[in-house]
Amino acid sequence: MSPPVTLYDKVIAASGLSEVFARGTIKRACSRVGVNAETMSPSELARALPSIEQALGVFLPADQKDSRMQAIRALSRG
Repeated sequence: MSPPVTLYDKVIAASGLSEVFARGTIKRACSRVGVNAETMSPSELARALPSIEQALGVFLPADQKDSRMQAIRALSRG
């Protein structure tokens, strides 16, 4: 039986980065605003969105970043 899929796992999948790379990138982006990525709630994700967007902007072209952030924003709405 596989472990439950967390919000963190969903953000990683939506990020467009490789899973290994996304884990650290998303965790650091959340940590910068005081959010624990592994246990975050949708409202905590909403608080981390600007930091996540900034982090993704380093690795993704603007159009890809925008579409990935749209998917991540949807996750923050529950």
